[in-house]
Formats: sequence, structure tokens, C-alpha cells
Amino acid sequence: MINAIWTELSAYSIPEIVAVLASLIYVVLAARNNRYCWPAALLGSSIFVVVLWQYQLLMDSALNVYYAAMAIYGWFMWSRLTTAKSATGTLASDKRDQTLRLQTWPLTLHVKLLLLVAILSTLSGYWLSQYSNADFPYLDSFTTWASLLATFMIARRVLENWLYWMVIDVISIYLYVSKDLFFTTALFVAYVVLAAYGYFYWRQQYNAQEPLAAHAK
Repeated sequence: MINAIWTELSAYSIPEIVAVLASLIYVVLAARNNRYCWPAALLGSSIFVVVLWQYQLLMDSALNVYYAAMAIYGWFMWSRLTTAKSATGTLASDKRDQTLRLQTWPLTLHVKLLLLVAILSTLSGYWLSQYSNADFPYLDSFTTWASLLATFMIARRVLENWLYWMVIDVISIYLYVSKDLFFTTALFVAYVVLAAYGYFYWRQQYNAQEPLAAHAK
């Protein structure tokens, strides 16, 4: 096992290491509700596009094109919401734009979205199982489609995105362990912890902003 870990670490190029570090910085800053997470996401995703293409992981490369585009979208969307110190010393949302305050989506919407993800995962999983040599086609499809949704949710500052990421990351850990990708597995273990932290931190901020919203009315 030690030899396998060393072999994998030795195979990592400088661009891959930079991409991994940028991705970690992105998750940490996103969990802290800091808009500077998006430049880190753009850097990491852009590098992964090239690296994964070179390794002929075309779907993963394409997914990172989406991540890079969402990083640009997320930066502009989060930049629309500024915060300022109120007279009492608490953070209050800028009244010019309330569209990107932390929000939650109703359960019925989550059910519909998860049903859509399940349908798309089944369709793409079946196609991959029939016309490619992909391993774990259905699980891989699920993590891909769910990641697309969760990335959009975080750009829209939806609290539940972190719950989605916890499930996605746990499944990804299983996939990477099965492939003896121990370094990547360790990265996703860190992602699970950060996603849990992000959920509780965002929830605390969401609860704190509600009295401010009510007072503003």
C-alpha cells in the first residue's frame, strides 16, 4: 500500500499539484462564504481541463470546463451582494441587491431536482455501460450530474448545496479507493469535512440574516 501511495504521489505533476491546492483553497473559502473562492476555483478548474484531457479523461475534462464557467458566474453573482457594518456592529446586507442573500430551497424542489438527477444518471449510466469501458458507470454518472447541480446551487448561495456535496464526496471516496487513488481519496475525505463545516457555517449565517431581513421590512 505504501508503495502504491508513493507511486501515485510521484506521478503527480506540478500543474496537478497546483490544481489540487487551488481546489482546496476554493472549498475552504467557499465554506467561509468568501467570494474570493471563485478565482481559486477558476485556476484549479482551468488547469484540470488541460491535465485531464491529456490523460484522456474527456468527461472529467468537460466537467471542469463547466466548473471554470461557473467560477466566473459565481464571482459576478457573489460580487453583486456586498455587506457593510451597521451601527450596531453586525453585518447587514446591502439594500441595493437582496437577490443573493443566503437562501434555502423547499423540499419539493429538492425532490424534483433529485429525481431529474436520477433520470439523467440512469440514462448516461446505461449509455456508458453499453458503449464504453467505463467503470462504475451509474455511480460516476450520478456524481457528475449531482456535481453540476451542486455547483449551480453554491453559486446561487443555496444552503443545502453542502449536503449534496457531502453525499457526492462520500461516493467519490468509494470510487477512488476502488481505483487505489489514495491521494485523491485523501483529498475527498478533506472535502467531506469541509462540506460539513460549510453547511453549519452557512446555516449560522443564514439564521443570523433572517432577523436583519425582518427588521429591514
